Amino acid sequence: MSGPDKVLDAKAFGAYGDGKSDDTEALAAWIGAINQAPGEVAFLPPGQYMISAPLPEVMVDSVVVLGCGWSYINFRHGSVISALPSYSPGPSGSSGSAMLSLAGEGNRLEGICIDGGGHAPALISVTGGHAQLTRIQAHHAAANGTCVGIASRESAKNSAFSCWITDSVINGQAAPGNTGVSLACSDAILQGCKWDGNHVCLQILPGAAGAQITGSHFTPFGSGRNAIWFNGSGST
Repeated sequence: MSGPDKVLDAKAFGAYGDGKSDDTEALAAWIGAINQAPGEVAFLPPGQYMISAPLPEVMVDSVVVLGCGWSYINFRHGSVISALPSYSPGPSGSSGSAMLSLAGEGNRLEGICIDGGGHAPALISVTGGHAQLTRIQAHHAAANGTCVGIASRESAKNSAFSCWITDSVINGQAAPGNTGVSLACSDAILQGCKWDGNHVCLQILPGAAGAQITGSHFTPFGSGRNAIWFNGSGST
């Protein structure tokens, strides 16, 4: 069985992953190369890659963005993208304001931690259909921020539907007003996940018909907290 023609290694584009250097430009170049290579594998080697602004969207189809996993307690272990204290998001409400955005059809993000460090208001945005988020950690969005946002977008090719999140940790880190996953697409499947320290663990918005949630654990945090929020109605 043949594999992909090439593997796009983030360090080949100048990323350090040393937990202190600003790797924004290098990772932006990496994603630029990803966007020229539909159907390929993009690899984020072990390291903590610091960024000061949102990365470009992954626009092409059928890309696997792959890391080697992550540690729950030490972000220098595994494949981690972290926001610097100087992180500046894009325009409010745009998918481009997330640290990492998947807009292509059938993209997969696996074995990577996206760490907002309390500085980034949005960590992962998914607007492309049939996306898969597997063995990821979305950690510590800023106050009133969202760890993972899944929503259809009129301008996106194959707008989000049938998204899978499996075997993952959505950790709000007890920041005030945090939302773990904001779901506004149809036919999503969330399986074997752990929500920890979010004000609202899972927000199910209008348009999220047919969502399936199985084998998951919710630990909301804070006054007025909710495990699941259905169209403006909370449930503890």
